[in-house]
Amino acid sequence: MGTVSLRSLFHSAMSLILTLVGVSGYYLLLHAEFLAAVQI
Repeated sequence: MGTVSLRSLFHSAMSLILTLVGVSGYYLLLHAEFLAAVQI
């Protein structure tokens, strides 16, 4: 949500990076290491 709604390009990029790392973390919790590595 923040990736799209933030006005600052820097803050939007940081939000996107944190979102991708968060999704990768969920894959690690599901023991899907390959998908976690591909996500990053």
